[in-house]
Amino acid sequence: MQPLLFGHAIFRMTTSKLMPNTEAELAQPVHVAVGIITRNNRVCVTQRHMHQHQGGKWEFPGGKVELGETASGALTRELKEELGINVSAAEPLLTLNYRYPDKHVLLDVWHISAFSGQATALEGQGLQWQAINTLDAALFPAANRAIIQALTLSAHYVITGSFNNPDDFTTKFQRCLSQGQRLIQLRANDLSADEYRNYARLAIRLCRDYDDNETPPQLILNSSIENVELCDADGVHLNSTQLMKLHSRPLTNEKLVGASVHNYEQLRRACDIEVDFVVIAPVLPTTSHPQAHPLGWETLQQLTKASSVLVYALGGMQKSSLAIARQHGAFGIAGISGFWL
Repeated sequence: MQPLLFGHAIFRMTTSKLMPNTEAELAQPVHVAVGIITRNNRVCVTQRHMHQHQGGKWEFPGGKVELGETASGALTRELKEELGINVSAAEPLLTLNYRYPDKHVLLDVWHISAFSGQATALEGQGLQWQAINTLDAALFPAANRAIIQALTLSAHYVITGSFNNPDDFTTKFQRCLSQGQRLIQLRANDLSADEYRNYARLAIRLCRDYDDNETPPQLILNSSIENVELCDADGVHLNSTQLMKLHSRPLTNEKLVGASVHNYEQLRRACDIEVDFVVIAPVLPTTSHPQAHPLGWETLQQLTKASSVLVYALGGMQKSSLAIARQHGAFGIAGISGFWL
């Protein structure tokens, strides 16, 4: 079996686990628990002391998971020590693996849904409640870029299914919007290039006309970069073939770039070119691709622990699958049948 390289470590993939086989893997990442505390569309951030790694940068509060601690236990302890709050409820949000030139971190990110006390800077650090829609990734450590993305992206990634004509498409698309879906991929491989662009422009118009000032819908094209630019869509979704031909990000940061990945080699490429998110598939058996061998939750978790970008789980997902996907490190879930009705 060929080894798959990711970062500076080589892994051999088996059906149950990944086996480290270089000295580089012996240097384990620093495991950090991170808390996302929100109120009124603002999020609590603190400023790192100048003598620390990434000194002067803003970050989301938390700290190192000590030996014998769980991530949730460490987060509860750190937020009590740093901010003076008592966490009473928290849920996993996502997992991120990021390698700086001089440091390697594994971020266990949690959403704090309930706490008592007033958040106060007890360790002399700066503290602000920043508006989520104004967060500037350049002011945060690079590993936090994906967390900022998570605060602005939908946890549900809808992929369009079948439709008969523009009226049928419009009805189904508007139903998705009315149900709160805000990240939609136009996937229609059976259309001609002209037909696809016509439907893309129709979908973009439906998104732009939708009356939702807080979270405007975003349309991602499963198509060419050229079509994204011609139709002024919100981003592109790369299939694995397109992805592996690229060596740099194909669009500016003002547009979203997603990619389909099925193994470590593809995940590494997606992270290297700094996509905004990946879709890992198939996680569970799916009727649309019955011949595909499902990865399963354990392999999904192994992949999310190696990803520096947001992960969506695809394959057999229903809306109720979000909680278990997050327990395995993914940020969100993607699907057709569970969303496109």
